[in-house]
Amino acid sequence: MIALFTSFDGRISRKGFWLGSVIILAIAFGLSLLVLPMVLSGGQVARLLAFLVSLVLIYPIAAVMTKRLHDRNKPAMPWVAIFLAPSIIANLMQTLGIGYTAMEIAGQTVMIPGTAGYIISVISVGVALWALIELGFLRGTPGQNAYGPDPLADGAFQAA
Repeated sequence: MIALFTSFDGRISRKGFWLGSVIILAIAFGLSLLVLPMVLSGGQVARLLAFLVSLVLIYPIAAVMTKRLHDRNKPAMPWVAIFLAPSIIANLMQTLGIGYTAMEIAGQTVMIPGTAGYIISVISVGVALWALIELGFLRGTPGQNAYGPDPLADGAFQAA
């Protein structure tokens, strides 16, 4: 199971992708509960900490995406970069306050997107939906391909 998040080799089925995604989402939610009070207190250091937490999750996300792309008989690069870059850029822009304005609402500092922040956010959501459809809903290549055997060949779930 740990190979699902640490290895970039092999293929996984849609079931493996969804399992990995739910686990990463649960970890991200747990980490956000730890960091959220600091972020809500405002300040650049708190936003930077939140950004660093999101960077830690990129490795396992990229591993799961790579194996799913392999099942679709696609190379990891450039697709992982295309799928992750807009989100990373939007997160970095918000962290650095580029394209965002800090506003105080109900005693809390909130980053409100300006035109550039809004455009990057919309692009990020669009690419994320594309990645979700590509990786989570479309069937993999039947049979063996250049990246390994079909994870559904024996009818059992294989995470690595």
